[in-house]
Amino acid sequence: MNTIVLLFLTALVLYVLKIQKYKHNWEGYSELRSTTGNATTGISVIIAFRNEALNLEALLSSLKKQVYPAALYEIILVNDHSDDGSEIFVMHFCETNPNFILISNEGQIVGKKSAIKTGINIASHELIVTTDADCTMDDYWLATIARFYDEKNPDMIIGLVDIISGSRFFERFQEVEFLSLIAAGAGAAAGGRPIYCSAACFAFKKSLYKSMDDPLLEGITSGDDTLFMHAVKKNRRKSILLLKSANAIVVTHGLSSWSGYFNQRRRWVSKSRYYHDRDTIYTALLVLLVNVCFIVSVTVFMLGRNYWLFPVFYMGKTITDYLFLKSFLRFYGKKLPAIRFMEYSMIYPFYAVCFATTGLLTRFTWKGRHFGPAE
Repeated sequence: MNTIVLLFLTALVLYVLKIQKYKHNWEGYSELRSTTGNATTGISVIIAFRNEALNLEALLSSLKKQVYPAALYEIILVNDHSDDGSEIFVMHFCETNPNFILISNEGQIVGKKSAIKTGINIASHELIVTTDADCTMDDYWLATIARFYDEKNPDMIIGLVDIISGSRFFERFQEVEFLSLIAAGAGAAAGGRPIYCSAACFAFKKSLYKSMDDPLLEGITSGDDTLFMHAVKKNRRKSILLLKSANAIVVTHGLSSWSGYFNQRRRWVSKSRYYHDRDTIYTALLVLLVNVCFIVSVTVFMLGRNYWLFPVFYMGKTITDYLFLKSFLRFYGKKLPAIRFMEYSMIYPFYAVCFATTGLLTRFTWKGRHFGPAE
């Protein structure tokens, strides 16, 4: 038992050090505040969509209002076999907005990765920016990305994402869980060792994409962002930069049901079997180990043994996570009540272990399509 307890405490210490490192990286990373300057950079924004009729109006409105010369950016919308009227809505919008372009996946060509590839192939500009159909952005989103690109000349840019949350327990939990993932990715990228990124706010050079064989790993359903970033990281780690700017935060919508949430998280976890990046694998295994240890400590506590282990684990992990997330959310202009976070901290380990298992072993549904655990 002493050996097991030592293992538990070692895992906790390593976890605390990792999260503290992310917090230090994030707080010490420079924020891009100004978006002023002469706009000279051409930008191709690529959005793959399937059955997004309810979200496209808000997205297109945000993109149309960008404070950036219309002659310097194009919006390429790629329809992935929508059957809810999305394509018709976008087609009418493009008729009156000449820098918005609609194309479609044809025939047997299906999936988000194929749609993105189709968009990149016709893109007119070197700087490719991606976002998702359920997102909205600040009026200076493109101007901020262009300013950062001009100043730093990175091969790849990792952006920040926020989430719209309601007042229900499920919605608030989803918000904290999602932003914890974004925070960890930002903390890692700020330290020069990125582990995660989101296609909702992502940019890269077209020449970088073209220089690689199958950069999106089209044979894998998910991971058009993180797996691409991992491939680039192998040889160009220093050319992947985090964009820390309030003007560049993209806002997405949370899921409205537990079933949709479960399917999305299973899809996200399913791509982890293809990870080969050491930083990502180490972090994922450490987080999983700490959550398993947390559950075991609860069980041992309930059985009346090693009473001290659970309080130590709970307080050590919760305080560490809370201080980092509180710092991160301050940048977003959000607050996180400590009591609420303490409640979530009791739930999260069970949730994390559950999805780590089901995401690797079970099927999931995405955009009306069904995928097996190995797809």
